[in-house]
Amino acid sequence: MGIGNLTSDRTLPLHLSASGSVALADAALAFPAMAPVLRQLPSTDMAINADISGTSGTLSVNDLSARLPRFATISAKGSVNNPFDFDNMSGRIG
Repeated sequence: MGIGNLTSDRTLPLHLSASGSVALADAALAFPAMAPVLRQLPSTDMAINADISGTSGTLSVNDLSARLPRFATISAKGSVNNPFDFDNMSGRIG
C-alpha cells in the first residue's frame, strides 16, 4: 500500500494477495447463532483466497473465494469504484 490518504488520493496503489483457512469451530465461537449450522457441515476448515489490486480509486477483485471441502465453493471477480467513499461507491462483483 502506498503512503497517503485513502479517501482523498485516488491514485494510491493497493494490492492484497492472501490465502488461509478458518476453523469452523472458531467461526462458531465468533458467531454463536451459526454454531448449530456449522456443526452440520462435513468440513472442519474453510479455505479463503483473495487477490485484489488497483488503486484507492478503483480496485480489481481478481479472485475472492471461500471453499468448504466436500461441500461448497464460492468465488467472485469484478471491480469496485471509489471503495473508500461510501457515498459514491459502485462496482460489479459476480
